[in-house]
Amino acid sequence: MERWIEVLVEEMETLSLEERCEFLTQGDLQYLGVGTFRFVFALDDRRVLKCARGPYGIDHNAREVVYFKAMPGAPLAQVLAWHSGYEWTIMERVQTLRELSQLGRDYKPTPAQWERLRKSASYTQDLHSDNVGLREDGSLVIVDYGFATVSKE
Repeated sequence: MERWIEVLVEEMETLSLEERCEFLTQGDLQYLGVGTFRFVFALDDRRVLKCARGPYGIDHNAREVVYFKAMPGAPLAQVLAWHSGYEWTIMERVQTLRELSQLGRDYKPTPAQWERLRKSASYTQDLHSDNVGLREDGSLVIVDYGFATVSKE
């Protein structure tokens, strides 16, 4: 990890959850959005920082770390680093289908691609254009699987 990210992580460690969210939203990081339980910031063009907004966000971060580690080869965005208490995670940055559409680069997944995602994540209510990304190699991955119940099928 680059030194500036290490410094950012060290700074975040000194702050409460509420202070951390305020610190990040006031800083120089590109704000990508907020979900029900987490803020998401771009660290660079390859990584994002997901910061929990409260206990449920911590649960979602923990779930993503656990599932990623337990499911090698599954179509999940990579978890690269995390806080020991899961207050934040650093993950692979993948453009979502919605982002591609907004850039005028619509991508329509094939039925086989959707099926692979559905088999990897036994939930379907959260497989949508904000939570599915397209890697540069053309493979689809789930970028937000905090709600997931992952199966090994």
